[in-house]
Amino acid sequence: MSTIDQLLVVQDHDIRILQIEKVMKDIPARKDRELERLSGNKAALAESEESFKAQQSRLKQLEVDVGSKRGKITKLRGQQIDLKTNKEFKAMEKEIKTIEKSIKSDEDRELEIMEDIETARAHVELSRKELATENEDVQLDIKDLDERVADLQAELGEEQAARIVSADGIDAEWMTRYNGIMKSKGGYALVSASKGVCGGCFMTLPPYLRIEAKKQLRLVVCSFCGRMLY
Repeated sequence: MSTIDQLLVVQDHDIRILQIEKVMKDIPARKDRELERLSGNKAALAESEESFKAQQSRLKQLEVDVGSKRGKITKLRGQQIDLKTNKEFKAMEKEIKTIEKSIKSDEDRELEIMEDIETARAHVELSRKELATENEDVQLDIKDLDERVADLQAELGEEQAARIVSADGIDAEWMTRYNGIMKSKGGYALVSASKGVCGGCFMTLPPYLRIEAKKQLRLVVCSFCGRMLY
C-alpha cells in the first residue's frame, strides 16, 4: 500500500472522528432544548396555581368580612336593649338590615368564588397532568440522547484505535504535514487533483502540480490552500 493510500485510510478515520466529536458536542445543547419544552407547561402550571391561590385568598377575605359584619350585628343587637326611643331603635334596625343585606350579597359572591375555585383547581390538575406527560416524553428523549452518547463514545474509541494502527509506518514528514493540515483546516487534508482542480479549494492547479500529484513520488501540496494532493 502506498503512502497516499495509507494516508487516505487515516483520513477516513479522522473524518469520522471529527463527525462523532461534532455530534457529541451538539448533544448537550439538544438536551437543553428538550428541557426547554417543559418551560411552557411549567409556566401554565404556575399561572394556574397562582389563579387558584388568588381565588382562595378572595374567599378567605370575604369570609373575614362576613364574620366582621355578623359581629357588628351582634353588637348592635346588644346595644338596642339600651335605646331610649322608638326612633333610635328603628334607626339601628335599619342599619342592621343594611348590614344583613350586605352579608347576603357577600354570601352570593362566596358561592361564585367557590365555583371559580373549583374551576381553578381543575385547571391546576390539568396543568400538572400535562406537565407530567410532557416531562415523561422529554425524559425518554434525553435517555435516548444519553444512549446515543454512549454509543458514540464506543465508536469514537474504536475509530481512534483504528486510526493509530492505520498511521503506523507512514513517512514521518508526510504524517507531520498531514496532521498540521488537518488541525488547521479542520477537515480534509488530503484531496484529489482530479481534472487539474484541487479537491479542497477547487482552484485550477498549475500543470507541474498535476503531474507531480499523479506520479505520487513526493509530497505535493496545493499552492493555493496548502492541502496535500494525490
